[in-house]
Amino acid sequence: MARALIPLKVASGWLAIEAASVREILGERPVVLIPGGSALLPGVVAWRGRAVAMLDLGGGGLEVRGTLRGRTLIVEASGSMFAIAVEAVREVAEVESSAVRPAHVTRHAHATTEVELRGEPVPILDLASLVRGALSSGQ
Repeated sequence: MARALIPLKVASGWLAIEAASVREILGERPVVLIPGGSALLPGVVAWRGRAVAMLDLGGGGLEVRGTLRGRTLIVEASGSMFAIAVEAVREVAEVESSAVRPAHVTRHAHATTEVELRGEPVPILDLASLVRGALSSGQ
C-alpha cells in the first residue's frame, strides 16, 4: 500500500506530512501574533474568513525574526484546522508503506517514523502529537 507524503522545508531541514491532512497550500501569509502565545503557537492567520492557529515549527522564528515564510499550509489535525509556515513545499511523494521505518537516523520531537526521499532520510511529522504538544506548551 502506498502513502502520499508532502515534503516541506522548515528552518534548515526537511520534514514530511501525510498529504491527506493538507487542505490547502498558500503563499506567504501575515501572522497576527497573540500576546502570551507560545513559540509553537505564536498567533493566527486569516483563512477563508476565519482565524486559524499558526503552528511554528521553526523554533519561534516567526516571533523572534518577525519575518514571513514563503508558504503556508492549512492542515487538519485532531479535528481542527491549523496553519504551518514553511520555507518550501515539494510535490507529493508516493512511497510504499514498507519504506516507512521507525526514526533512527532523524530526530524530531513530533516524528517517530522516517522515510527516504530524494536519497535523504526525512522525519514524518505526527500532526496529532504536534497539536498535543502545542496545546500543552501554550498553557
